[in-house]
Amino acid sequence: YNTQGTLTVSNSIFYGNTATYADGGGGGIYSYSGTVNVSNSTFTGNSADDGGGIFSFGNTLTVSNSTFSGNNAGTGGGIYNNGALTVSDSTFSGNNSGGGIFNNGALIVGNSTFVGNSSGYVGGGIYNYSNGSTLTVSNSTFSNTSAAYGGGIGTQGGMVTVSNSTFSANTATY
Repeated sequence: YNTQGTLTVSNSIFYGNTATYADGGGGGIYSYSGTVNVSNSTFTGNSADDGGGIFSFGNTLTVSNSTFSGNNAGTGGGIYNNGALTVSDSTFSGNNSGGGIFNNGALIVGNSTFVGNSSGYVGGGIYNYSNGSTLTVSNSTFSNTSAAYGGGIGTQGGMVTVSNSTFSANTATY
């Protein structure tokens, strides 16, 4: 739990954690209006209403060389972002219900892999939510991800830019 501070996490494992309070966020990490840096870490089997691995609201969040697998949430199985998030050299696999990343802020993704994530609504890999949100993806792979809308990436507004990336075997119901 971090509020208005700086949290640095490295070489750590977050496994099987659950946020259980009403509208709970952040099975692994909950952060509000602070700075969070995560590197060389693993988030596996965590669950919450929002952000199974990490819930980030009003933060500057940086994630590098990390893995998010088998996390569950209503939105953002791996990460729920409502701030500025940069992800590099990371893997999102098998995150359920809310897909890999839910974005309602500014998200930059580079050299990362999204495989086997699912969302019951939008964006199996990444869900870019609102008109004010931005998403920039480069040199990344989206495969075998699924959602009702937007198997790899789904957006309901905002600006999305994708370059030098691969999309394969993603599915959308509609």
